[in-house]
Amino acid sequence: MSQITEIGRYMLMIHSHIIYSEIIMLYPKEGTGILARYYFHRNDTNTHVSQSGQITNVVLPKDQYLATVDILRNEKPVFFHSAETYAKISTSSEDVGEGEI
Repeated sequence: MSQITEIGRYMLMIHSHIIYSEIIMLYPKEGTGILARYYFHRNDTNTHVSQSGQITNVVLPKDQYLATVDILRNEKPVFFHSAETYAKISTSSEDVGEGEI
């Protein structure tokens, strides 16, 4: 079953972990608890999605970190989509050429 939740807050961590260089924690706009953890792998380019209770764990290659942070910092609203085999972050639809106000 897929789920779509608006992201309300996030936390960035630069990590000394031997495998993961950065971790992003996502929190829902409404409610409590962690929505998802995004781990950015230092060397591996494979992606992986798993569930730990109600939390979705996403492993991405390190080169996806800046694009992920850019969406979280510069777009609103931002949504987290999850299912058994995938997870993604998206914006709502915007008009072409809307630009920043």
